[in-house]
Amino acid sequence: MLPEPRLARQIIETLGQSGTPVSRGVSYYNAGNESLLNAIDTHYLGSYLADGGAVFKLVVGDYGSGKSHFLYCVRDRAWQRNFAVSKVDLSPKESPYDDQRRVYAAVASALIWHELGSLSEDEQGIGRFLEGTLRRLVVPLGVDLTDEDAQETPDVRALLHTLANTAVDSLSYHKAVQGYLTALLRGQERRQESLERWLHGEEVSPEDMRDLRTIGVTEKINKNNAFKMLRSLCQTVRALGYTGLALLFDEGDRMLSIGGKAEKTATDNLRGDRSLPRGLARCALHVCRAARFFAHRGAQIPGVAAARPGRQLLFAQQSVQPTDRFGAPRHP
Repeated sequence: MLPEPRLARQIIETLGQSGTPVSRGVSYYNAGNESLLNAIDTHYLGSYLADGGAVFKLVVGDYGSGKSHFLYCVRDRAWQRNFAVSKVDLSPKESPYDDQRRVYAAVASALIWHELGSLSEDEQGIGRFLEGTLRRLVVPLGVDLTDEDAQETPDVRALLHTLANTAVDSLSYHKAVQGYLTALLRGQERRQESLERWLHGEEVSPEDMRDLRTIGVTEKINKNNAFKMLRSLCQTVRALGYTGLALLFDEGDRMLSIGGKAEKTATDNLRGDRSLPRGLARCALHVCRAARFFAHRGAQIPGVAAARPGRQLLFAQQSVQPTDRFGAPRHP
């Protein structure tokens, strides 16, 4: 199957001018990594993660070896398996590993609303993702979200019921998502806007917080509770009918030139990053793209392999066994 002409021209022009991967249509020009993608697809996306596991993958390679391209390939495979995807461009200033609130905010802002088979541009942000999830239930019925009949459609009622009865770590997060969906259905634009800011980890005015407390949103997202909020996001994604959440962290190649204290901090952050699957069990594929720098530091990080000569892309992994719906390990 060939891409439609507009996309084909975009791929040719972008690759010809800069050589950087195009975010859409990567399957049309991908080659050489099918065995890795098939392994992730078969052993993780299609089975292990769907059964409640979580896994961390580290992608390491030299400049131009195809790390970002590979993340786009994983993203597309995850979409085909009904995963929600957030692709985050990490930076030491805007979303550093050592500030969990800013990492959560980056994940929420980069959560992608994507419709398989659609030629329209993808949109980002947890608000757009929640709206799209709700809208795709009512559009086939010829109903708009703000119509009075929308909330009474069987699929919407089932979704709201499942969400209300799903255990979520943060009660405030649970209430915020429920409140956002209800505000969409009732046309409550001001509450919708304040809840969207809250869900993005942004500042919410005291006046808006007084209103949010009336629906049970009593916490603010901060450094101390951000990881709990990230777990709550994973749990919410599954409650909305998705297989899980794929977190694709792209660190770029900025690590190639650092040293000293910055190098130690980066390694410590990566070591801490490996613990993510334990906290996000039953929902997450976590893929981190890093420069070759990390491969040479890998021997100092348990479970992460050091660089090997002659390998352009290498992987390290940590898996977590599936759990039951209450988080307890599920034994065979």
